[in-house]
Amino acid sequence: MRSLRSRIVASQVTLVLFVAGTLGGLSFFSITHYLKIAEKKRLGVLVGHLTHNLESSIRDKKAVMELILNDKEFEVYRKKFQDIALAQYFEKFANVFSVLSYVNEKGQEEVKVVRGEKEERILRDFRDAPLFQEALSHPGRLVVFPAGPSAELGSPAVKLMMSRYGYFGNRFIGLLLAEFPLSRLQESVDVLRVSKNGFAGLVDKEGRILAFPRKDRILAEFSRVAGPGSQGVSDRMTSSAPGLERTTLFGMDGFVAYRGVASLGWSGFVFMPYADFMEIPGMFHRTAWGVLGGVLLMAVFLSGRFARGIARPVEQLTVFSDRVAGGDFTQRLAVPSRDEIGRLVEAFNRMVENLRQTTVSRDALLQEVEQRRSAEEGLTRALEELKKAQAQLVQSSKMASVGLLAGGVAHEINNPLVGVLNNVQLMKMLAGEKKEFDFEEFRQLCDAIEESSHRCVRITRSLLDFSHASKGIFEHLSPNQIVEKVFLLVEKEISLQHITLHKELAGEVPYVMGDSQLLQQAIFDLINNARWAIEKKGDPAGGHITVKTEHDMGRREVVLSVSDTGIGMSAENLAKIFEPFFTTKSVGEGTGLGLSIIYNIVKSHKGTIEVQSTQGQGTTFVVRLPVP
Repeated sequence: MRSLRSRIVASQVTLVLFVAGTLGGLSFFSITHYLKIAEKKRLGVLVGHLTHNLESSIRDKKAVMELILNDKEFEVYRKKFQDIALAQYFEKFANVFSVLSYVNEKGQEEVKVVRGEKEERILRDFRDAPLFQEALSHPGRLVVFPAGPSAELGSPAVKLMMSRYGYFGNRFIGLLLAEFPLSRLQESVDVLRVSKNGFAGLVDKEGRILAFPRKDRILAEFSRVAGPGSQGVSDRMTSSAPGLERTTLFGMDGFVAYRGVASLGWSGFVFMPYADFMEIPGMFHRTAWGVLGGVLLMAVFLSGRFARGIARPVEQLTVFSDRVAGGDFTQRLAVPSRDEIGRLVEAFNRMVENLRQTTVSRDALLQEVEQRRSAEEGLTRALEELKKAQAQLVQSSKMASVGLLAGGVAHEINNPLVGVLNNVQLMKMLAGEKKEFDFEEFRQLCDAIEESSHRCVRITRSLLDFSHASKGIFEHLSPNQIVEKVFLLVEKEISLQHITLHKELAGEVPYVMGDSQLLQQAIFDLINNARWAIEKKGDPAGGHITVKTEHDMGRREVVLSVSDTGIGMSAENLAKIFEPFFTTKSVGEGTGLGLSIIYNIVKSHKGTIEVQSTQGQGTTFVVRLPVP
């Protein structure tokens, strides 16, 4: 049976051969393919640069001719027939045009400048020349004529023409003729670096060569000098449509990319021989084979070392596992390295140590679990006691409020009871006189007694409802009814202190989810604080307290506000009023828990409370409760 080490080496080498062969082959063909695509794209980019530079050059020359024709200085010279001044003006553009002349509306050449110098020879008459007729048929446009020999320059040149019309475009004034040598186009071609043996060039719409590395082929027909089979390429190039194809030109097999310049009818082309085209892919081929051979040799060497590094710790783990199975937890393996094998050995050592500790400290673990459970129970009891204390605090505050209401409630109950007593005495007096019995008068006395009794019942129920401890049950409540119940309790007490209590309840206010006792407590405490603020102000005229309800439909909230005309608060106190035990009252007047309790009540109803106050003018508390 083969050892673990030999099997690992064999599997690693096989895997490397398979992966290297697969990935290498795929990479080889893919990269070669993409390198070819990249070279083709480069050819397209080069021919694009060539045509773009040509178009830019012609545009620049057109702009110069337009500048000359629209220049006021040119117009002045032309109208005053100042030939010398006009020639000197033309000489400024000698670096752009080798020949520049002006032909008037009669077709007569008035001024000509050749290579920056005024031409003194007899100037030509263009009246019957096709060039003049062409100018008349293309007003204001740049016309490029087929390249050909130039009598003035003595070399092939490109001739440009632009006509000029009057201000309203209805009268022909003249035209501007310009020439520049074809060698300038050659400069745009020579700057391109195609490849070692590649080249670029230009052809016109007749298929004649305008720019080419070999000067003896300028103005020759492309299809004639490019060799057999080039006629089709020449036709496609002169059609101005872009293209890229493999063909044979000038006796060389390669790729040619071409693109036309529609405004001129010319085409640029870039040719790269196939040997140059395949130079980079060929270099990649040789490099790839060398790298693949090196990777294979390195894989065999590393696989041997890798197998040795795996087999030795595995053998040690086998021996060590047998000892642990026998109950020996004192043995530890040395960590051979920081790789996966090393981490496996570390994990095995930790497992043995955990087994040892588990056996020794199981009782300690159970004890810790019991302690945690006791701590959780204690925390739960403390939380329940905290909730009870908070409820008792709210109830204590409510009982204190009931004490404050005692005088006013007693007065409210006393008045209807006095009315009941008076009506009963009157009924007894009427019965004692034994007069003829008047049922209508008796019914009226009974109605008065019933109304007074109902008022006493309402006041007593409101007081009982207010004083009951909260059950913590939320139900649908009418905010307006809550305010009415509180008003029934406090209205009389407030009026005895020369304070006017207003209520502005919206007609249709939706119900909210809440606890009736808690919401009554919050509204009562806000009214009581407003009463104290008015008393503290000491205004002999008293003051006003306004309780208002609204429905904010946009935010889906019921808004309840309590406003007073009391002493107000400073900005410093406003920031702390909801903190427990903070109070602006004197010692014995308050504990500082009222607003803190109100804040917690509002928060328990998922609402918000805000305060706005101006010192010396009053305070407004705004409570917002969500509509379910």
